[in-house]
Amino acid sequence: MERKDKISDAIKRSFKSGERITTKTIITTVQGLYPEIPEGSILPSDFCDNHSNEDPFSGNYHIFNKVSRGIYIVL
Repeated sequence: MERKDKISDAIKRSFKSGERITTKTIITTVQGLYPEIPEGSILPSDFCDNHSNEDPFSGNYHIFNKVSRGIYIVL
């Protein structure tokens, strides 16, 4: 399973759609299920439907809606 798939799996297994969570909660949750993923590789903004950055797959895998810096809603 690729990193993006592990992150998606961890979030979908741990939270319900509509839940508001922080970057720290996302990192803790993902590393709890997939400790091999380094903290610096878990970038919630790469998985937003309303935000993108320079990452090649940014915005292609929608898990979150960005509310503000460090705050996300699970889709």
